[in-house]
Amino acid sequence: MAKASNGAAETEFKVPNFSQLYADYTRMLGDFGKVFGSAKTPFLDVDTVMTSQRKTIEALTKANKVAFEGAQAAAQRQVDLIRRSLDDLARMGRELTASGSPEDKLARQADIAKESLAAAVGGLREVTELLQKSNFAAVDVISQRVSDNFDEVKTALRRLNGSH
Repeated sequence: MAKASNGAAETEFKVPNFSQLYADYTRMLGDFGKVFGSAKTPFLDVDTVMTSQRKTIEALTKANKVAFEGAQAAAQRQVDLIRRSLDDLARMGRELTASGSPEDKLARQADIAKESLAAAVGGLREVTELLQKSNFAAVDVISQRVSDNFDEVKTALRRLNGSH
């Protein structure tokens, strides 16, 4: 036996028998292969697990698609809002060069700015609603899959216990 010294006290430890550890590991690996080799066990149906995982991946893919499409729609709406803002800015510039008194020009510019601001706030609400809808739809897809997954686990447990 080997001895280790930590300065305060001596401790004996046994050197493990690596040959025995390897033999045990090989035996357990063989047992594992026997149990899972047929893809069916008394406690685990690999096909069912794989089907469940495939459905989960499909749900995540669908949720990502829904979220991405919502983000695309929101981005397109933002582009539209920017175009409108630029058009309003150009219109304000034209009003500066139009004929009329300075008071009339200022009043027209104030009206254009008010309209532009109202349109921008309305547009931001639309973008927010688009994003909320797509996010809620994506969460609904995932929530449904989680619920289905729990049902699948319950069904599998009932089969295990022999009560269908």
